[in-house]
Amino acid sequence: MNIYLIKTSQEPKYLIGLIKDITERKQMELDLKKSEERWKLALRGNNDGIWDWNIKTNECFYSTRCQEILGYTETEIFNHVDDWKNRMYPDDINLVIQSI
Repeated sequence: MNIYLIKTSQEPKYLIGLIKDITERKQMELDLKKSEERWKLALRGNNDGIWDWNIKTNECFYSTRCQEILGYTETEIFNHVDDWKNRMYPDDINLVIQSI
């Protein structure tokens, strides 16, 4: 809700209010929250290491189990694909990138 006070000659003349129905947006936020909760439960409930690479931003996500499998702690893990490439044996980089 937005309210605007319109003055003329320094005197309040009009009060305009704007109300917007945000029901759909709130429902989408709730659905997203539920989806995120299910994703977190799935990550905690299995023994697999999950990783995700956002090709547009080159950001990487590694589940806690994936970090453990790779031998890293949360503070040591890299979250950018360039960091990941820097940890690879140089002769393997092209082969790995091509196979992805």
